[in-house]
Amino acid sequence: MIDGYNGTVHVNPLPEVRARFQEIVDTDLALTKDLESLRDLPCETLDGHRMPLWVNTGLMADVTRSLEQGAEGVGLYRTEVPFLLRERFPSEEEQRQIYREQLEAFAPLPVTMRTLDIGGDKALPYFPIEEDNPLNATFDPRYAELDDKDIPRTESLKEVIERMVPYWNDEIKPTLKEKGEVLVAAHGNSLRAVVKYLKNMSEEEILKFNIPTGIPYIFEFDEDMNFVKDYFIGDPEEIKKLMDQVANQAKKK
Repeated sequence: MIDGYNGTVHVNPLPEVRARFQEIVDTDLALTKDLESLRDLPCETLDGHRMPLWVNTGLMADVTRSLEQGAEGVGLYRTEVPFLLRERFPSEEEQRQIYREQLEAFAPLPVTMRTLDIGGDKALPYFPIEEDNPLNATFDPRYAELDDKDIPRTESLKEVIERMVPYWNDEIKPTLKEKGEVLVAAHGNSLRAVVKYLKNMSEEEILKFNIPTGIPYIFEFDEDMNFVKDYFIGDPEEIKKLMDQVANQAKKK
């Protein structure tokens, strides 16, 4: 039995292990069924602001699933995927066909394709890259004594907070005060930065705090925009499982 959430394999799993994973499968299926009732409804806020529902794609399987769930376009097509799945560079004709499939599948809806994202954490075994980017941590004298494998190449939560707090104060907070409601959809680290700031959490607390993917997380404020309370929408036990899965994924990395 393969646990895709945590990247583990259970050989000859015991009945209780099978039962536990069956509960997870049943919960996921129930959640999917509940969400299907929203598929054909317009994507808009409570005050009537219409928002496009765009998806990220990389494989044709993503296209089929996205269209079945009511996607209204592609916000990001991951051009690196065809390169990562091959042992050689895809030819110009192969790339043309791949891009054409994406465009035709969503036509006349918009499709946004980013420039090829290769390098850093997306290395190609058939195309080694000698990085000379001055912003690369490899060239930072503070890491001169570290082995290459120990040099940080991921995002710094501290730097994300430095970027997110001004955006919260200058954009989100005024809009929230005016409209009464704001929907924020962002990368996990960006969300954690806002949470740390709003709840005045310590570094130790925020490092242990994991936000489950796709679960609504509500923050409430008083009329003076002082933080009142926060809570997730959903079954507490299931949310706890999802938070643990996020934590386990981080440990695997």
